[in-house]
Amino acid sequence: MGCILSGTKTNQVVNISIPPTLPKSSSNTSPRKHSFLKDETTTSFSDIRKIYKFDPKILGSGHFGTVRLASLFSNLNKKYAVKTIFKEKVKKDLHLLRRELEILKTLDHPNIVKFYEVYQDEKFFHLVMEYCSGGELLQRIVDQRHLNEKEASLIMKKIFSATKYLHERGICHRDLKPENFLFSHKGKDGEVKIIDFGLSKQYDTSTLDSESAFRELKTVVGTALYVAPEVLKGKYDFRCDNWSLGVVTYVLLSGNPPFFGENNKDIFLKVMKGRYFFTGPEWKNVSKQARDFISKLICVDVNKRMGSEQALNHPWLNTNTSENDLTEGKKVIEPKIINLIKNFRGASVLKKVAMRIIVNNLSENEIKNLREAFRLIDKDNSGMISIDELKKVLEDLGYQHKEEDFQGIMQTFNEETGEEEINYSEFIAATLDKKIYLNREKLFAAFKHFDINNTGTITVDSLKEVMARGGRKYTNEVLEDWINAINSGRNGKINFEEFYEMMRNEEIQEIKEEESENHTEEHKT
Repeated sequence: MGCILSGTKTNQVVNISIPPTLPKSSSNTSPRKHSFLKDETTTSFSDIRKIYKFDPKILGSGHFGTVRLASLFSNLNKKYAVKTIFKEKVKKDLHLLRRELEILKTLDHPNIVKFYEVYQDEKFFHLVMEYCSGGELLQRIVDQRHLNEKEASLIMKKIFSATKYLHERGICHRDLKPENFLFSHKGKDGEVKIIDFGLSKQYDTSTLDSESAFRELKTVVGTALYVAPEVLKGKYDFRCDNWSLGVVTYVLLSGNPPFFGENNKDIFLKVMKGRYFFTGPEWKNVSKQARDFISKLICVDVNKRMGSEQALNHPWLNTNTSENDLTEGKKVIEPKIINLIKNFRGASVLKKVAMRIIVNNLSENEIKNLREAFRLIDKDNSGMISIDELKKVLEDLGYQHKEEDFQGIMQTFNEETGEEEINYSEFIAATLDKKIYLNREKLFAAFKHFDINNTGTITVDSLKEVMARGGRKYTNEVLEDWINAINSGRNGKINFEEFYEMMRNEEIQEIKEEESENHTEEHKT
């Protein structure tokens, strides 16, 4: 049953994002001669081979480049997937690479692969991404022939949460299929991640209620077995992703696609008709709820097709919730979470950047309880936490709170993103157990991330380079403000002791406040 799936490479419509085995980069020549992304997209021009140690193992290859396993020389325990793209191969499609990079930089969701850094040299672009060692969802289907309903529904709920997050940000993936879902690590508790945004397209969310919205996307792209019928007609919108996820669900439960044929033409004819069946022994024990779920997604009439939010509210996705994960998530949610978030939002910009660096170096297991707490609070599955959601979950768990408790959080909003919500990485950084990072070893590792020239100090130039690696550009004046907030009126540099005190002092004050509050409560009782 897995043979049809494993042969889908011959059934692709268009797929221009798969990267090839490349010759070694020449790092001795000036990289700026061919800096194709220089004017539009910020990248680092540092030699990536002096920053990352590359494993000889190739994780994947394609027409445009390779994906290799790598580790930072400064932290060999953390693995990354580095997508290396040959510039000569993408000259005509450079806008696609730029678009993929700009999309990746904006994404922050537990079920979307993380983008870390981007480099370029004379011959190549290098995208440093989260390494997912658990393999493809496709391979899990092939190994198990098909998944049981509980496992399938848990996976699809996470995928729909990520898809809803994308659509609300005006991003249509356009190539959702089992090969484009990876697991963070092996085992049943591996977190599923959407990958490969090479075919993704941004659209204007303000037109979603207008007649023009349905005609906004026109390029025929995707993979034959999973492509929606309106895509083949060349007039479609973000709802094509929901069709694809209906097909993915069908495949998860049966091990076979609903539409298949000898060639793409045969497949397209069946897709256009939208006729498929729940026949065969594999469907014998599949529930009516599961079939109803699929039927409302694999629906030719896009106006009758179930959307991401409707899918997330469907009974089939909500009957198999992991009670263990909910219990672990509830352990994290206490009244002190309000102060944790407030203090994080009010911290210096450099501290917030440093905390995100620390979070990026943690494993999925180290943040598992915080991730489940985030999901528990994020009631609408938007991938963001609102103040109302935070209030509601505290009330549901029986905690009392005062309205003014939330005022400090509200005052810190709009500083960077302009969004009046808490994003995923911000939540993890704010609520992270201090025991994990409040030690000199962890903080020194974070400091070395900024001390790129091993001078023992953080400077405007080193900060500018670190931000460029992350695809972000800041003026000298802004970066000077970051430093002056820690080292005001001195030499414009931050040494490790100053960095250590910055990270530790605010946390010690927070601990003292927490202990004081606990003492007061005990005294009252």
